[in-house]
Amino acid sequence: MPSSLLRNSMAVRNGANEIEYLENALWSERLDESFQRDLAANLADLLPSDRIYLTDWAHDEVTVAVYIDVQQFDVDINGHGILIAQWRITAAGSDVLLKSGRTRLDQTGASPRGKPEAIAETLSALAAQFSRDLAQSIEETKRS
Repeated sequence: MPSSLLRNSMAVRNGANEIEYLENALWSERLDESFQRDLAANLADLLPSDRIYLTDWAHDEVTVAVYIDVQQFDVDINGHGILIAQWRITAAGSDVLLKSGRTRLDQTGASPRGKPEAIAETLSALAAQFSRDLAQSIEETKRS
């Protein structure tokens, strides 16, 4: 997750290189932790196995490992959200690459002006779509 998003305050993109922090609109937890937890919960719902681990502590039960580098995950002042992430799926316990990719998702939501909850709604929709796409890619590695 970009370090600019690891603050308690919600962020709004004002331009290509400008982020504004809404000091009166706070996340309940760090955005990277929330994203990881929500992604795991979504994958547990979308995949045949409900065993999704956030760490590799269950080596004997893990079939694949998923690594994600979120490069952009924000909403601009007009309500346009973007999620850009590089990801890779490897065989459990090894560096054998099964599948990798770069995802760019766009979502238009309500403007966050005076409504910071619109940020959470748009980011949630992006995370849900990313979860569906990633679950499909995981399933495809099982068929290969």
